[in-house]
Amino acid sequence: MTLIALWKTDDKIQIASDSRLTVGDSVVDTSIKVSSFTARVLYPSLSGMDGERFSWVSEIGFCAAGDIAPSSAIKETLRACMDRIWITPGVGEASMHLFADIVRQLLERLWYDAVAALGNSIKVTLIMAGICPSTNMQRAFVLESDATAAPARIVVSEVTEWEGPLYFGSGAQCARYVTAMRPALSPVEIIEAVCQRQLDPHVGGRVQYGSVQQSGFQTSAVVDIDIDVNERTYTMPYQLGSIELMNPESLALPEGVSLLPRLSAPFERLQAQLHHEGFDAVGARPAGVTLIDGARAREIARQRESTN
Repeated sequence: MTLIALWKTDDKIQIASDSRLTVGDSVVDTSIKVSSFTARVLYPSLSGMDGERFSWVSEIGFCAAGDIAPSSAIKETLRACMDRIWITPGVGEASMHLFADIVRQLLERLWYDAVAALGNSIKVTLIMAGICPSTNMQRAFVLESDATAAPARIVVSEVTEWEGPLYFGSGAQCARYVTAMRPALSPVEIIEAVCQRQLDPHVGGRVQYGSVQQSGFQTSAVVDIDIDVNERTYTMPYQLGSIELMNPESLALPEGVSLLPRLSAPFERLQAQLHHEGFDAVGARPAGVTLIDGARAREIARQRESTN
């Protein structure tokens, strides 16, 4: 199970999730859930000979929640099947609606296999978002299993109303509860709060994030902030799933080699506040300094802000 947030701000569709993977009665916080696949559309060659010509390509973002069997299998299935979509001109048309229907059928097949092996309690939800080739607009779809239908099927619905964040997965109710208590928090902060406070045993780990850009869906490592109020220092670990990319204890690379993923900084306002208060940035976790978690750090900053 998991917790997924889907929302749109500044004309940009965004997806975030936790990183916890539940296997039976055990959990691990290492899963990368916000991901993408390449949708590549090809047309038959104009020469009439065997061949093809390139038409359109873009990254489509997705995130799955539910039981591990279909949720995990769909990742590699999408990457293998969506990379070469052959469309005959005048017969078919490339669109996000077409992509969602193909994904539905692939996911439905995997879900049927999981249900046959593991029982009718198997559930799955998949969120997908990207640029539509037919309209050049951002579109998002939700695919959910419905075991009560006859026959059981995967139901597809397009998100057309963006009044606020949408939450999916086992932690959705907890996210709505935190939102009601702290309406000023962003969806990224809501997910982090659910993880840090352990409100749902199936939701945990670190926040993951991706957004639809004009060039397609892009995942980003999340810039978090850790503070020690006594030492007046803070660190900014770049998290991708459970991996802290800038921490040599997490990832040891040869000298002169670095991983520099696209970065998301959802806490820029707090970072500016810390700079204003005179905190000194440090590039690595200082020896002998105890750092508190990001959720508590933001709580301290907000308390300061409210007393000023």
